[in-house]
Amino acid sequence: MMAAAFVAVGGRAAYCQPNRSNSYVARNRSRPAVPVTRLGVQASALGSRVERHGGDVAKRKTGKVSRDAVAVGLEAPVSIESREAERRAVEGALVGGRYRLEARLGEGSFGVVFRSTDVVTGEAVAVKRIPRMTSPKRPAEEKSAKVQEEARIFSLVQDCAYVCGFRGLETDDEYMYLAMELIDGPSLDDVLKLRGKLSEREAALMIHDILQVVSICHGHGVCHSDVKPANFLYRPIKNGERVLKAIDFGCSQQVSLACPRLSVANGTPLYSSPEVYNRCYSTEADLWSCGVILFRALTGKLPFWESTKGLTRRMVVDGVMLEPVPMGDDYWGGVSQEARDLCAQLLNRNRFKRISANEAIALPWVQQYAGSRDVSMDTCVVSHWSARNTSSDNFDETDVVFG
Repeated sequence: MMAAAFVAVGGRAAYCQPNRSNSYVARNRSRPAVPVTRLGVQASALGSRVERHGGDVAKRKTGKVSRDAVAVGLEAPVSIESREAERRAVEGALVGGRYRLEARLGEGSFGVVFRSTDVVTGEAVAVKRIPRMTSPKRPAEEKSAKVQEEARIFSLVQDCAYVCGFRGLETDDEYMYLAMELIDGPSLDDVLKLRGKLSEREAALMIHDILQVVSICHGHGVCHSDVKPANFLYRPIKNGERVLKAIDFGCSQQVSLACPRLSVANGTPLYSSPEVYNRCYSTEADLWSCGVILFRALTGKLPFWESTKGLTRRMVVDGVMLEPVPMGDDYWGGVSQEARDLCAQLLNRNRFKRISANEAIALPWVQQYAGSRDVSMDTCVVSHWSARNTSSDNFDETDVVFG
């Protein structure tokens, strides 16, 4: 996983399919459950096939890693010598004649993020270096097209004050480089891990900022597909206030009249909507994800699970698809009815009755806190990113492609 201050992208894992044959279930019943969180692999359903998918990490020579370790997503150990050799190799490298790589900020299955300097403007930026080839089963052309689409969508939503500034895409024979605004502040995920839950004012400001990003995506016919706390960073603004900014559009997908429903289910399982599991979804899925975030921020818990420890993929599927959304006082004691109502409208399993982003933003409960906030960032000087909080009970660190 990478540092909190950038795109917290984990491994990729296939989801279990509900319509398995009896013989398949019998063959796999004795296998140990694989935890949902912190996966660093691409695995077939119920662990029948495990494939390393770790970008640069997969290329390095390391000690042997047990099959069980790979199955739960533990990265192969990387020697200090290997890291130091790479540091020396990239330190000072000039990308595209413009971005000088300076220091590693973090890494994930996508590649490595570097603190960098735009030598033309002098601006400190973040550069995400993505290998063109990460798996023999994923051609370089496919990977390149995916990154170019991410850059296109990132550019498309730049008018939104709640989106991280995009600086450009550079390429060479081995890597692609996404240059972005460097933000000084923790991720929403880090704040929630530290605080447990937020006050209603904080939660209203939080969901307002996230809904603004979702709204501009939907206005351009884009389904973000990975709305989760780790993909939003807090940036300081005037008068001690902070604003959330979206930092990752790697899972975003274009919706069109020719393709009104999406079938490739990517995103993060704990925040994915029922229709995503059914592989027939559209932009409404992002609103469900907003509901999960709001639920967590106001109650300190996820809607269908007390904790992610020991949670299996089957338990995740059953929770999202079958369990009622808890709305009792044992979860919501002290929280206003207006806040509860918004959460219930976002977590409506009928996607056609789910509240839209613009409707949610306009609600009095949101506007009473967010309506008068000045989000001007002209006076803000951005310096660096915070280090990622590596809590062992991570709610949202699994980015997946289902099946």
